[in-house]
Amino acid sequence: SSRAPLPPICACPGHPPPAPPRAMMSFPQQGFAPPGARFATLEPAAKRPRFEGAGAGQAIAEVRFSDVNATQQALTLNGSALEGQAISVELDARSKDGTKIIVRNLPDGIDFRRLKDFFGQCGPVAFADVKRVSSTPITGQVRFSTPEQAQVALELNGTVLDGHEIAMKVHAGSKDGTKLQIFNIPPHMEWQELKDFFNQNGLPPIFCEATSAESITAEVRFADAQMAQHAVTSLNGGILGGAQIQVVVDQMSSDQTKLVVSNIPAGIEWQELKDHFGQCGTVAFVRTSEDKSGKGSAKGKGVGKGKAVSFVAATNPIMQQMQMMQMQLQMLQQKAAQGGCFGPGFAAAGAGFGGKGAMNFACGKGKGKGSRLSGPPELKAWIGNLPEEIKWKELQEHMEKAGKTTWVEVFSGKSAGTGAVIFKTAEEASNAVATLNGSELGGAKIVVDAWVPKARDEEEGAAPPA
Repeated sequence: SSRAPLPPICACPGHPPPAPPRAMMSFPQQGFAPPGARFATLEPAAKRPRFEGAGAGQAIAEVRFSDVNATQQALTLNGSALEGQAISVELDARSKDGTKIIVRNLPDGIDFRRLKDFFGQCGPVAFADVKRVSSTPITGQVRFSTPEQAQVALELNGTVLDGHEIAMKVHAGSKDGTKLQIFNIPPHMEWQELKDFFNQNGLPPIFCEATSAESITAEVRFADAQMAQHAVTSLNGGILGGAQIQVVVDQMSSDQTKLVVSNIPAGIEWQELKDHFGQCGTVAFVRTSEDKSGKGSAKGKGVGKGKAVSFVAATNPIMQQMQMMQMQLQMLQQKAAQGGCFGPGFAAAGAGFGGKGAMNFACGKGKGKGSRLSGPPELKAWIGNLPEEIKWKELQEHMEKAGKTTWVEVFSGKSAGTGAVIFKTAEEASNAVATLNGSELGGAKIVVDAWVPKARDEEEGAAPPA
């Protein structure tokens, strides 16, 4: 790329910022486009919904009907009043069968049930969903067939999408270099539009996702109070992932080394935070609100296998290391006692020693057995034809297009390629079967069907449809 590098976010005295490459990236503010920035055309424009009028917190809805006649009747409601507010109704240009509409300018607080009742006057409503569009940019992930394709895609770093200059880098967890992370994506953009962007540039991805626009929080602990204060002074109000973050000292921190960071774009991982705050000193501990829903279960494994908690102790006095280790083990024991948290929960913690005196702790990955899939079958959906690289988090993001999930699992062994999802309500589970069966995930068309109880289904995992 011919773009000049952006200046570093901060440079704290005595603590020079670490060198790139992994996460030392500067992120522009949302809506900011420096001179010479490249703008994406995203042609043809008619193939993507227009969200330009959506401000912070404004709701946008999707409604799908059982037949085209009902959809045409719904379009006549454009400009009509819904709970005292004039709404905008238009056909979703991406709807291949012409049964889906986009509704804007909705009254505050409306939910999908009231929306479904309103449009029920036009005909049977198969699906309704209300989305809140915030001003916080989102992040995404994209995977290509080869590392060479991924490297070519990196040349799109700095392209402006709807006023947001995106930033890209190779995902830290990509062993083969085919997976990229994308930051500062417009908050209204969905994975299909992100995929269209790469397709239009001659780089068809095999997997694409965009995170929720909801922001997350994080806890960051420094080796001493002076470094923590440097971070507050230098990074509070700064830009991370395209969003302006807030950094304050935790009032419960007796030694003033613990910070609370808020308004972080969803999808930012602890490694990015550690590197971002590492500009101002030695970071001893990082954890995000997303990390608290652990991914480990029955077996603990060593360094790097767990994502939920990462801990790096200072390499100075041995006594300090031992005290920190004891504190971290107590924290992991508390997590282990909780057992059935979202996504395979904590049951045991693995620990291992890194090089040069540093200690890393991670919650291990494992499947284990238990009553995770217990509950009414009408809340569950069976998933088939899953690509082998799909993880539970990616499946969760995809399935929540149909409703709120309370449990997501991707099976392995003899049930590889299948999974299970438990929804909050039976209606949401039915919506998933009606709208996501045959949808694309990871380059494959997945099967979404109703869960059929069978003997030992909670022992073996998968209970395929009859």
